[in-house]
Amino acid sequence: AHPIQLVPVGFDTHPAKKLRLEFFDISCAEREGMNGPSEGDIARLIGFFREMLQSESEPNVLIHCYAGQSRSVAAGLILLVMYCGDGNKAWEELIKVVPEPTPNQRMLRLAEEILTAQGE
Repeated sequence: AHPIQLVPVGFDTHPAKKLRLEFFDISCAEREGMNGPSEGDIARLIGFFREMLQSESEPNVLIHCYAGQSRSVAAGLILLVMYCGDGNKAWEELIKVVPEPTPNQRMLRLAEEILTAQGE
């Protein structure tokens, strides 16, 4: 989510498992007072996905961001990597639904560092 975007009506009361992360779509930690994705944000995202993958054999996921072009694509790719266990296979699956993906590069770098450190 964009940090200044309002929480959608009903978000907090909807029964689905959900995670809301708030950072700007930039590929650095901070720029001109805007916060980019942090290691903590991506660790929370990975933890959320890990729980989902452990509890559901075929997880249904809705990933949404303000623009729908970079942060959500990166989050989807991170989930696919965790699900497939292979970056190339994950990329192949992603381009089936997003023909010209432009994932947030900082999110991907942080996820790779975290997953590598965790032995995944």
